[in-house]
Amino acid sequence: MRVIKLLLLSLLLPFGCDLDFTYQKPRRVFTRRFVALCVVVAVFELLILNAIYNK
Repeated sequence: MRVIKLLLLSLLLPFGCDLDFTYQKPRRVFTRRFVALCVVVAVFELLILNAIYNK
């Protein structure tokens, strides 16, 4: 059991586990502009693939 605890602790340390449990508002990872850009690129890729493979 002691070995398992040491193994878990050694896995958590490199990731910088934060033991401070204060609440902070999380940052938005995907902004609206980024999601819109991804949708436009996906539609553009689908149109190109459709033109290539739909002969």
